[in-house]
Amino acid sequence: MLAASTALTGCGPSEDEQCAAAFERVVLRVDAVVSAEFECGGGFGAETQQGDVILAVDTQEEAIPVIEDVYRALAADPELTRAPYMDFLSDNGKVLNDFDLGFGGEPSLDQLREKYGTTPSPTSSTS
Repeated sequence: MLAASTALTGCGPSEDEQCAAAFERVVLRVDAVVSAEFECGGGFGAETQQGDVILAVDTQEEAIPVIEDVYRALAADPELTRAPYMDFLSDNGKVLNDFDLGFGGEPSLDQLREKYGTTPSPTSSTS
């Protein structure tokens, strides 16, 4: 009953908020990620999952290993079902890209898991 009243009153987080929070939680664990802000529209199956990720780097060359760490973190998380579209920026506002990683566009979660050899383990609910 509480879940129904929470949903009706809007007191709990929406699916979109939970989706964005999940991406932020994963990405913010990566060293050299200064901030991450995501938006989701329509929940986890939505076409609008995107975010801005700010990295503590000065050059494109410094960004590549950090971007790979972000991708590895996304690939390893068992709760995620999709990879979001992300814009990477340096902390001084320079636009960074992942072109050198060979995806030919925004990678899917399956592509990330294949490239990085990651099969996520189910999480336990004891935390």
